[in-house]
Amino acid sequence: MLSDYTPSKVQVIRSGVEESHTVLDLNGCMLNGSMIASRSREALPTLGVYEDCYIDIVDSSSEKTGCIANGCLGIENYGNLTIEDITIKNNNNTFEQPGSGVINHGVFTMNSGKISGNVNANYGAGVYNSYNSEDLSQSPVFNFFGGEICNNSASSELVYGVGVFNDGIMNMYSGDGSSVPKIHDNTGAFAGSGIFNNCMLYMYGGQIYNNIATAGGAGILVYDQAQVTQLGGTAQIYDNYVGEEGSYDTNNLHLGGGKTITLDEENHPIRYDFNVGISLSSVIGVFSNECQED
Repeated sequence: MLSDYTPSKVQVIRSGVEESHTVLDLNGCMLNGSMIASRSREALPTLGVYEDCYIDIVDSSSEKTGCIANGCLGIENYGNLTIEDITIKNNNNTFEQPGSGVINHGVFTMNSGKISGNVNANYGAGVYNSYNSEDLSQSPVFNFFGGEICNNSASSELVYGVGVFNDGIMNMYSGDGSSVPKIHDNTGAFAGSGIFNNCMLYMYGGQIYNNIATAGGAGILVYDQAQVTQLGGTAQIYDNYVGEEGSYDTNNLHLGGGKTITLDEENHPIRYDFNVGISLSSVIGVFSNECQED
């Protein structure tokens, strides 16, 4: 049985196959990180998952208090990682690199639980989803099917993507039809407090709300380098704001110059509760009948 543990670093080194996952059950306990860095001044994760490893991190306790907390970086994943019912919280990466809660270089699936209270001085305080510079279509994948990414924040003024900074492929929708993924109450970003999309984002469900940025894209910022932003189903992006306290303006999904949004009507037709407000960086753009302009 796992008890509260303060490691310098936990490494999952067993090579696995998809049919034979390694399961780490926190059982209500905490993996307590530490503020340590490598000689190259990069944050070391509390838990590292190697390439070709398949691991599920779960919490079978009734209280669901199992967590990975209080380090520079919670998890760095190069393999195939799934989390359920755990919390990744209160990690503070002050070094010059992205990511505080989770850095993903492989396949990361979140079915439930929370990524909250993490702080970063650069970008991706909650989740940083990395990229493949040689072939963007083979970039790391973040499947956000349930749970919450919330209450993450920035420790400097020019931070992008506090909740999620997506440099790869991100899928957001209800994985089992009942769990609703939510991104909310992330603050302090210059732009993209909820999601900063810099590559490929497919959002067919879930809710993004009550995120606050100082400049633009409080809910989602679609940056100039983004390849795909596709919406459909029951996606909801609402009540996100930009500005300073006492002077907020609504700003839900902000399109960078020349960027477009596609609607997947064939596979994920828009439902009655689809709710997305859009703003533009320029006067060039097209809205469908289903989209509401902020």
